[in-house]
Amino acid sequence: MEFAVVATIVSCFSQIPQAIRSLQTGKTTDISPASNVLFIVSSILWTVSSILDLNVPLCANSVITAVCQIVVFVVYVRQKRKEKKTPTINRTQEP
Repeated sequence: MEFAVVATIVSCFSQIPQAIRSLQTGKTTDISPASNVLFIVSSILWTVSSILDLNVPLCANSVITAVCQIVVFVVYVRQKRKEKKTPTINRTQEP
């Protein structure tokens, strides 16, 4: 198997555990949303480039990576919305 194909497979599958973990726990507290958005944009651009170059392995990698990162970002947004709806208790005030 060509080295680039192996690298593509490893890169592709490296994104899946985080997406699964985010879906299972519903938590993404330590993930940078800016980094995540940049990763999504990068993956979409690589997808377009690979389609234009007819590079199937890179296209598959980019699509799977983009989907995984979009899943993580959606979980992040849902978590933040839920946090805004849930009132916080200020423990420094006395009743």
